[in-house]
Amino acid sequence: MSQEYSVKPRKNELAKVRVDLLDALIEGDQLSASRLVDTAISERWEPSHVYLQVIGHCLAEIGTRWHAGDLSIATEHRATQMALRLLGNAQRAYFNGKRIGQRAMITSVEGETHLIGGLTFADLLRFEGWDVDLLGADTPTDALVELVENESPELVGLSVTIEEFLPNASKTVKGIK
Repeated sequence: MSQEYSVKPRKNELAKVRVDLLDALIEGDQLSASRLVDTAISERWEPSHVYLQVIGHCLAEIGTRWHAGDLSIATEHRATQMALRLLGNAQRAYFNGKRIGQRAMITSVEGETHLIGGLTFADLLRFEGWDVDLLGADTPTDALVELVENESPELVGLSVTIEEFLPNASKTVKGIK
């Protein structure tokens, strides 16, 4: 990543943005959420801080609250969709056109419908100059293995959010080997 986006926010600054973004995501306030992330980017925060320490942190907290019964599934889904828009805006801001000639394939394992973990990793690789094929969620193991055999990427990244899909990750790794 270039020095252009190399700022690590102070702890109190990071904590405030997290609280405010969490509130905005839960309330469905896309404008406030966008302003918070845009401000962090304009202050040159490192992409990993925006992606992982801010947006990822808030989504994990929303998931925890949903599991505890404190938030509805509709609220969780709305927050997820808002986060996807925030990540799209961040990707456009951070992308620098750098290329290192390395290819990666990133996907969620078969059965896994969560996408944001893989998307986050894919974008962070892109910012470092990797060519990345993001295959999305719930990629069938056999189809992924065939694609990897045909295209021989330097890196294959598998995203798993739910423990029940860990055997699918193992099956995929064995198939690729």
